[in-house]
Amino acid sequence: MYHGSLFWGRAVHKVFEAVLLLIDKHRDIVFVVMGDNSTGESISIKSHMQKMANSKQAEKHLLFINMVPHQMVPEYLSIADIGVSVYYELLCYKTSSPLKILEYLAIGKPVIVTDMEAHRYILGDSMSAYYIKDVSENNIAEAINMAYSERDKLSQLTEECRNMVVDKFTWESQARILNSYLLHLLPHHIDNQFKCIWNGS
Repeated sequence: MYHGSLFWGRAVHKVFEAVLLLIDKHRDIVFVVMGDNSTGESISIKSHMQKMANSKQAEKHLLFINMVPHQMVPEYLSIADIGVSVYYELLCYKTSSPLKILEYLAIGKPVIVTDMEAHRYILGDSMSAYYIKDVSENNIAEAINMAYSERDKLSQLTEECRNMVVDKFTWESQARILNSYLLHLLPHHIDNQFKCIWNGS
């Protein structure tokens, strides 16, 4: 499953290309895309994916769900076996941590992700992460295939997924990390001020 806004840079269409490579082998696989499909770019991406599905007679392997109220997101995510966040290595994605990964983990779902710093910061070497080296349909298909072959153990990763979020990525945990960082900077900042005054700067 992918949930969120649709942009070409988020490579959602490449995930479906990967799914199309696997449907003969895994006939029950379905790519669910949930989110706002009302912008010009998202309409273009949705149309592109729908055309791919039609050309391969694979309509049953693609499901679009429009944006739902925020409080209902966990209910929808719970139907998925695995989440995806396979962004191209653009600067804007290298310096941000996608909230969707935390939402997948919080609901107990492993993730397929590109091997980039923002994703490594959250997931590290966790068994809940299926890393791909770059965004290509073959690499994504390989990760999906691996997750599919291990699907019986995916549910066993639920606790690990949730613990990652609870231990480090709740708002309270992030506040503690920020507070610690600021306290670390404060004495250094004050010391420098005194040094400047002492030196007559």
